[in-house]
Amino acid sequence: MKKFVHLISSTNPIEIDQIKFALQNEGIEFKVIGESALAIGSVELTGIQGANVQVPEEKLVHANKVLSNIGLGQNKTEDNFQKYFIAIASALAFVAIAYLIYLGIS
Repeated sequence: MKKFVHLISSTNPIEIDQIKFALQNEGIEFKVIGESALAIGSVELTGIQGANVQVPEEKLVHANKVLSNIGLGQNKTEDNFQKYFIAIASALAFVAIAYLIYLGIS
């Protein structure tokens, strides 16, 4: 029996369909858990976690490459950009607050 592992989760039914289509075209077996719950409507309000796509463990690397090709993979450069942006924005906010305190004291 094959061991299936988590590939990606989404609350967007169209995104799940795109993932299924891409995996089928590559011949990768998959399972989608919780897909029927997405038909309820506003999944954020109902507390539903979304649908989970699982693939066989030995196909995980290939499946991640397929996700990258359709623009859904884990993009490390975007994550780094967000971290640096938050750090710079925080530093600017600190400087602005310190300057306002300085003006209030003088």
